[in-house]
Amino acid sequence: MHDGDPQANAPFRNMLDSTPRAAGDLARYLCFARKAGVDVDFHKIDKKLWGLALEDLIYHHPLDVATFAAPQIARAFPEAAYFQTMMAVLAGLPPQSDDASFAAFRDDSALEVQIVPRVGARAALIGFCGRAQKMGMPLNLIHRWFGRLGVHVIYLRDYQSTTYDNGIRSLATDLTGTLRALREIIADLGVKRLVCYGNSLGSYGALRYALELHAEAVLAFAGPTTLDPGFKDFSLLAQRRVAPGLDLRPLYHTASHAPRAHIVFGELHAFDRAHAINFAGLPTVSLEMAPGCKSHEVFLYALFNGRYERLVQWLVDPHRGSRPP
Repeated sequence: MHDGDPQANAPFRNMLDSTPRAAGDLARYLCFARKAGVDVDFHKIDKKLWGLALEDLIYHHPLDVATFAAPQIARAFPEAAYFQTMMAVLAGLPPQSDDASFAAFRDDSALEVQIVPRVGARAALIGFCGRAQKMGMPLNLIHRWFGRLGVHVIYLRDYQSTTYDNGIRSLATDLTGTLRALREIIADLGVKRLVCYGNSLGSYGALRYALELHAEAVLAFAGPTTLDPGFKDFSLLAQRRVAPGLDLRPLYHTASHAPRAHIVFGELHAFDRAHAINFAGLPTVSLEMAPGCKSHEVFLYALFNGRYERLVQWLVDPHRGSRPP
């Protein structure tokens, strides 16, 4: 699209005056508005559609357009917490990695496995998506943070069960085969150091695979540490059709190679607190309670309190202490 080409811009100029349209159309309109310097009357369209349009921008367009649009949508709908949150998240994104190939990553949500090599990396990070198939924030956003770590990144989704207990079907038919495939991927990347990162249900996968793959460390934001149906809060997982599985505490207690693990949870979120306490007292595990936080999205608490970067840097630091500073 060229700003000075009336024919190219014509389909967009009066878009908001027509009937409601798909979120993708609104996202393209916002791309046009940013290039052409057009003022947008956001109140002509329902805020739910603008929310979907903002998500479309994050997934399918350059992030600078989402960064341009989010503050305007937030000002138009100050009562909508989602817009305020996304405005803050986008405003706080680190700059792109200086590795152009690494920076060019764009998430394909249909894929269970995405490998993003980094020039000069000496470690690999495996990121485990949760039930919503992201890691709290969409992968295109968290990739900016991972770009500061100088590591290869392997993004995983589990479309089979969401807990990773049965492996990842894109890699193998079972867990044993999946672990074998991941070891081969890590070896092909030319590194021996491995760390894992998980959010929500992805935390269970990160904690388990970190142990199975002999990772150095794992960072988990909320989520279960046990899928034992006898655990008092398992009923909440059962309601979401999460299958029973292992209690990871005994495995971490007895393993001679248990990784350093750091679990962040909200003080007032009963489920996350109970699962974090399930790991209390383990020699390689540290817990971090977010005071007064009642949200499951505890990574946002860490992000907005300036804690997040220290946590992810601790994860990959070969000289890390037993818990983040």
